[in-house]
Amino acid sequence: ACRRDSHPDLFREPGGSRYGIIGHTPGMQKVFELIKRSAEVFSNVLILGESGTGKELVAQAIHKNSPRSAGPYVAMNCAAMPEALVESELFGYEKGAFTGASGSRIGRFEAADGGTLFIDEIGDCPLPVQAKLLRVLENRVVTPLGGHRDVKVDSRVIAATSRDLPDMLVKAQFRDDLFYRLNVITIQVPPLRNRIEDIPLLARSFIDRVNAQNHCAINTVSEAAVDALKRYRWPGNVRELLNIIERIMVLADKSKTMITSEDVIAQIAGYHDLAKLPEGGGNAPTGTPAAQEKAVPTLSQLEDEGIQAALKRYNNNKTRAANAIGISVRTLQRKLASKEAPPMVLLRGDL
Repeated sequence: ACRRDSHPDLFREPGGSRYGIIGHTPGMQKVFELIKRSAEVFSNVLILGESGTGKELVAQAIHKNSPRSAGPYVAMNCAAMPEALVESELFGYEKGAFTGASGSRIGRFEAADGGTLFIDEIGDCPLPVQAKLLRVLENRVVTPLGGHRDVKVDSRVIAATSRDLPDMLVKAQFRDDLFYRLNVITIQVPPLRNRIEDIPLLARSFIDRVNAQNHCAINTVSEAAVDALKRYRWPGNVRELLNIIERIMVLADKSKTMITSEDVIAQIAGYHDLAKLPEGGGNAPTGTPAAQEKAVPTLSQLEDEGIQAALKRYNNNKTRAANAIGISVRTLQRKLASKEAPPMVLLRGDL
């Protein structure tokens, strides 16, 4: 359904956005205001939020709108590298500092001199490295691993994490002094389930983005599909929404020009750890416990809905339906057979 190609406008700023970030809900307006204030000062910033909410987009926006925008923007993810490498990546190392160190190398702090260093998933930073990181934040001096020289650095630090740092403080898994040093300006990025009114803008922007990259036929999303997207809980947040939109578009028939509610249900049913919200979006269900149980369908019901929607869409072609929802044909056949199996009747003589 798509033709892969490069496109110069792939990352153009979409409508309904500020700082290249889409959102018009109150929670996002607060984020935008804090971006503006953070960009005007040199203070450390701590960005909190679940995985997939766009924390690095916030960090990039602060850098691009600050007086340091002409300087380098250097990013590092503590969760993406072994603990033993975090220290050398941050502070650099000298030749012979460890086995395999055949030469010297500057760290991320030096690389970000005059600009911004974004330390993602700071909650995964090893405790011994946290102590050294605290010293750099206080003195703006780094000492490369295995070296004896101090290097002055002028890099603004923005840190982010999806972990519960206050809880980690209680459990002595994160240093109190480092937390207070980082936590000068705090920006809490809301999860997608708390900003469902942004979903239409996000969906249409993602359609444009996928088209720019892959030249798909789909160019819009139906109101029923938007409603289905709003009723979903989105544990993977904005990143998951982008992935589902892209999956629908690249697997669609070439003649298809609109994302429908059946497409949404079929794709969401391919995931096994998710649950839809009741009507009304991000608010928790109200009423009696029985009403709450009725409001949220079971995983089996979601699965059945998705299978039936996929089969209907592809005229009972089991191969195409299975591919659409991300399972094998054999798995689909087994699930259908289990639904069609007649109930076992025990006769008196069988007891």
